[in-house]
Amino acid sequence: MEWKTRCVKEQLRVTAAFIYYRVTITVDGSTRIIFLFMQVKNLSQEMCVLDESIASLSREKVTLQEAHQQVLTDLQAQEDKVNMLAKAKARLEQQVDNVGEIIK
Repeated sequence: MEWKTRCVKEQLRVTAAFIYYRVTITVDGSTRIIFLFMQVKNLSQEMCVLDESIASLSREKVTLQEAHQQVLTDLQAQEDKVNMLAKAKARLEQQVDNVGEIIK
């Protein structure tokens, strides 16, 4: 929403600048003034589109960072589980060896 506000403010500023130049500069000819205004207006619109793209990419970046963090958390949980199971297996193998020695 912030970029839309900036874009509207920028377009109003450009329009106000156009009106100012249109009123005060009549010696240079209106064709050149209109051309400059259109060029500035097009650049302002392009800036608004780029601002929207930046905002969208920023949101996507945050989403990807959150997903990445979740994957790291899940991976750590799985590693902990594997370590716990490996220790349990080692204990069971030790118990089997102990029972085997008692039976002999």
